[in-house]
Amino acid sequence: MGSVTSTSAELRIGIDIGKRHDPTAMVVAIAENRNRDETHFVVPFLKRLDLDLPYTDQVAELHDMCSRAIRRFWLINRSARSPKILVDVTGVGDAVLDTLKPRVRNAAEVIPCRFMAGDRLTRDGEEFRVGKSYFVSRLQVLSESKRIHLPQLPEALQLSQEMLDFDIDVDESSGKATYGAIRPGTHDDMVTALGLACLLDIKDDQRLTLHGTTKRSIIVGSEDWFGKASHHHTSL
Repeated sequence: MGSVTSTSAELRIGIDIGKRHDPTAMVVAIAENRNRDETHFVVPFLKRLDLDLPYTDQVAELHDMCSRAIRRFWLINRSARSPKILVDVTGVGDAVLDTLKPRVRNAAEVIPCRFMAGDRLTRDGEEFRVGKSYFVSRLQVLSESKRIHLPQLPEALQLSQEMLDFDIDVDESSGKATYGAIRPGTHDDMVTALGLACLLDIKDDQRLTLHGTTKRSIIVGSEDWFGKASHHHTSL
């Protein structure tokens, strides 16, 4: 991990639990305020776990990576607030979270995140309810404003490819939008983990309810905003 010594720095870890044919992914991000309290996210580490890895082995590997990231962060940010681990529990994530949480809860706040339709982010008890439109819109804003900083690692290139493969499909009859890796052979696990790690600005961290943007949430059509934005963040 890089030497981030800002007193306002916070450690965020996003985890997307893979389903039957999708790998699990984890992204570590350091949130820090720059430019008049504008939160930037510096990513020192990201990892996609092996496909078809048993969930017990996934929990062990996730626990090891989270623990190492937290230890290294505390070494250079002793006065920082407690780290946060945000886990997608929409599909099979609940079972993994139930096993992982007891292992890390003394070192970090573990927040289950459940995706649903809509353009809002709300908190229901310990759980975040994440509107898909809100999620994609936020990643769009962060990418286009160059507030996500990726390392020069092979995994960052994989993430950039996922950004290129990330589709928004709108059903002409119903108007319903589908987000993610829609085409066969593509994945969006690392994009999801990145979005979870960057879900909250530092100033938003105390709010119980956050609302989506009032403007049109996404750009639909031929403009590949996500893919274009990915090219701006291949290095710190």
